[in-house]
Amino acid sequence: MARTVFEGFRTTTRSVAMLKEARKLFKLRGGGTPPKITQGGYNAGGVSESAGTHDRDAMDFATRLFSLTRSKLWEWCLWEVGFAAWRRQYIAGLWPAHTHAVPKEGDLSAGAANQVTQFHQGDNALQGDLDYPRILSSGFARRTWAGYKDVRDKLSGIIDLSGVIGAFKAGTQPPLSQNEGDNDIHQIQRALNHYLDSKLTVDGVPGSATKGVYATYQSRLYGIPKWSADANGIPGRDSLEKLGFNMVA
Repeated sequence: MARTVFEGFRTTTRSVAMLKEARKLFKLRGGGTPPKITQGGYNAGGVSESAGTHDRDAMDFATRLFSLTRSKLWEWCLWEVGFAAWRRQYIAGLWPAHTHAVPKEGDLSAGAANQVTQFHQGDNALQGDLDYPRILSSGFARRTWAGYKDVRDKLSGIIDLSGVIGAFKAGTQPPLSQNEGDNDIHQIQRALNHYLDSKLTVDGVPGSATKGVYATYQSRLYGIPKWSADANGIPGRDSLEKLGFNMVA
């Protein structure tokens, strides 16, 4: 795997792609600014408290000042894109509160690979080998980066920009796609549910609920207040492209 330096820390290009996607999910789900990296990988023999897990690819993140809700959301987003990750509580003389992450199927040390095995089993990957119940209940115990991309890439395709804008403004359903058996609004609703975890009913109609979620998406995407004129719930080219869509008009 190709190695790189990202934000001053050694890692791989694959892990950078995974991290960027996790940050996108965290931001669009209301987590705010994602945590900074505090430790990267390829630190062979240099980090005694990591027990060799950072000898190859692995990352730690600064979540010491995060609320429990934000820490759990960050952990969940890492799981979703294919990291094995755990919130680590503060231990005096050993480490501050942080989140430790290992990319499944990545370029791993023996210790990190063993942690992935423990993650599959729903354990905390520490010496005590305690249960970490949220892992198995999440459904992401064996989620990989390839698996995440397969889910994400099926969400979006080519849509009619002018048709979508007109449908959102009118609140009516556009024509059905000949190929998909649904319309462009179905696709947008699925993408919003994925990135914002919004639980919209995928009915192909841009009603008040869909417009409200789209306004929330615009607000979080651009870092603007919900009452801003630019968070009006009407799709534009840029916001649709950032959901992964291509335009035909």
